[in-house]
Amino acid sequence: MGVDSGFEFYIDMVVFDRSSSLPVCVLDAKYKTPEKVGPEDFNQVVVYAKGMKCQHAFLVYPQELAQPLDVVSDDIRVKSFGVPVGYGFGHVGLEGARRSWRS
Repeated sequence: MGVDSGFEFYIDMVVFDRSSSLPVCVLDAKYKTPEKVGPEDFNQVVVYAKGMKCQHAFLVYPQELAQPLDVVSDDIRVKSFGVPVGYGFGHVGLEGARRSWRS
């Protein structure tokens, strides 16, 4: 994803709606397990969601955080969740992600 500022961003995963081909959500994989989501991670995934014109963004950590996140910022819902290392996103599944942003 390019931005007018000259910086380039690489989104880990974008989920698209099958029927409309529009982006539904962005996911950013993290390889650390802080106690809570830091401002850098939060801002990064919000920029990705805005760039893709999505209203849902997920921060995916190798395990659940002690203080998980579920907030709305600028009409973008940002949630964190953990996926144990070795399971991959298939363990959660896209239906699980859909249920997560609807709850």
